[in-house]
Amino acid sequence: MRIAPDELNKLDQHAESLARSLYNNGIDFEIKTVVIRQNDSKQAHWVRFKVNGHAFLYKSGVLLDSDKGSRGTLGRNINYLSSLLVADKHLTKEHLRANNINVPRGEKFRRRNLKQALDYFEQRAYPLCVKPNNGRMGHCVTSSIVSFEQYKRALDYVAENYVNIVIEEHVEGEHFRFFYVEPNVIAIRQGIPLSVVGDGHRSISTLLDEKNQQRRKRNLVTHPTVEIDSHINHFLEAQGYSPSSVPAKNSRVFLRSSAGHSEAADTILIAPEEIHPDYLEIVAKACKSVPGLYYSGVDIVIKDKSQPASDDNYWLIELNANPGLSPYYYPWVGDKVDVCKNLINLISQKYPFS
Repeated sequence: MRIAPDELNKLDQHAESLARSLYNNGIDFEIKTVVIRQNDSKQAHWVRFKVNGHAFLYKSGVLLDSDKGSRGTLGRNINYLSSLLVADKHLTKEHLRANNINVPRGEKFRRRNLKQALDYFEQRAYPLCVKPNNGRMGHCVTSSIVSFEQYKRALDYVAENYVNIVIEEHVEGEHFRFFYVEPNVIAIRQGIPLSVVGDGHRSISTLLDEKNQQRRKRNLVTHPTVEIDSHINHFLEAQGYSPSSVPAKNSRVFLRSSAGHSEAADTILIAPEEIHPDYLEIVAKACKSVPGLYYSGVDIVIKDKSQPASDDNYWLIELNANPGLSPYYYPWVGDKVDVCKNLINLISQKYPFS
């Protein structure tokens, strides 16, 4: 079905990626608009398409079978059997650890027990990462925490928005998201947290201005421009910098800790052969260990991607049952991967899942 460009502009970046893939692969679709709050007429725009007679809806990483689901809902998530486990980051790590998959050490606290969470800092000897237990898209995640002031600020940030807080060891290495479509990994994204590289002359603020200019020129939906805010200021301060600091030549200064594209990290797509096959197998094993997880975005930190897996070289961070699509179509570096085509092929061949 041919859709006018202004209609596609209604969609979020992930839904637009799916719509363009459907069009390129000869599959008809339409845009379904739903009023989600009657009092202010706020609307949500979904992509609706059919495969083998089954109708599906997609928006913001969520893929629904619109013929299923309870009354008053738009449908049932095709990963619904896995949702309770995968939505709980701490429980997921316990499950993965039980399946001999390496994960960071940590604990979960309720925000009403904030004092216990604060006391936990004194029990740890390593840098920490604080995040919501059921967050998405890198929201409220702070890593590389070494001071109590930074730790308390991160806890308060999560507690303002979420009930459950995860505190775990911060692990060092390169950040990857493996896109899994049963039974294999079909794409790999490396995320480099928002950063600038010093030239020995210009300030961090000026270097960020230059980065923003490059992003405006390329106009990729996955790489928005960024303004320095209080969170960036605090993150720089913890490293001994301010926006006016002049980094040494070739030194990289991070402005945020999250490697997710939604936090303005740079996306690099790499080919599977560029990484040791152990990690492809580990990710597939992790996904297959969760009943009802048919596709997933799997976050993993690896120190040296050319070396075999070992407990001091990789940590699986989390599984995502509603992974975003757009980074695989709009990378800063690398060749795009049509992950939607693989997902549609899975549905075509195996849905409804047994």
